[in-house]
Amino acid sequence: MKRKINLPELEQLKQFVLDPARPIDPDLVSSLADFNAAVVKAMLKRQEGLVRKMNSLERKNNRLTKREQEAIEAGLIKQTGLDSYEVAKALLYQLQHLKTYRLTRTKVVFILYEMYASWLVSKQERLFDEQPVATEWGPQFWRVYKRMNVMIPVSDEDWRDLASKNPGVAQFCRNAARKYYDYAEKKLQKTFKESLPYKNASKEKNDGKWNKEITDQDIISWKKSQS
Repeated sequence: MKRKINLPELEQLKQFVLDPARPIDPDLVSSLADFNAAVVKAMLKRQEGLVRKMNSLERKNNRLTKREQEAIEAGLIKQTGLDSYEVAKALLYQLQHLKTYRLTRTKVVFILYEMYASWLVSKQERLFDEQPVATEWGPQFWRVYKRMNVMIPVSDEDWRDLASKNPGVAQFCRNAARKYYDYAEKKLQKTFKESLPYKNASKEKNDGKWNKEITDQDIISWKKSQS
């Protein structure tokens, strides 16, 4: 750019645009063209920088995704160290403090499965030690199902125990209860039974037998396809 354009000259250019019959200094027009070229050059340079940054982030993300995939396949996903039943009790504690409709063990398990899947894909970590299996009724956590009685109130002590161990998971239980407490059990069941992770673990994929483990890899792929 040969020289800067000052405010009075910008005003002259503005008036020229409004009235092309007005006289205009050719040098000023030339300076404007130089200025415009300099702006375009700067924008292109900035765009190139953004593209390089984007490509770098994409390569980094691909490397992370590959490592995460390898960890899943090798069974090296981290765990919170929590037991499935203690997380289920914390969830039930929150549900019991809401106006729930037909609260059943199966509904609690379905909400727990949604929590397991969401935590897994967002944290790359298992919410607890028990992994879900596929049954004819839908995803199942048998240890939770066999021990839980939704009619018996969960104690404040049980809730405080989990909250002290892992405040993040406790808050997650609270949020999940508020989000899903009024969902129909049949709606949750239909969603899960139509999903890829469940179908891949169904009896049709397991020599006609139920109770095949629903893999973390399938759950992550399913959840990511929803976003």
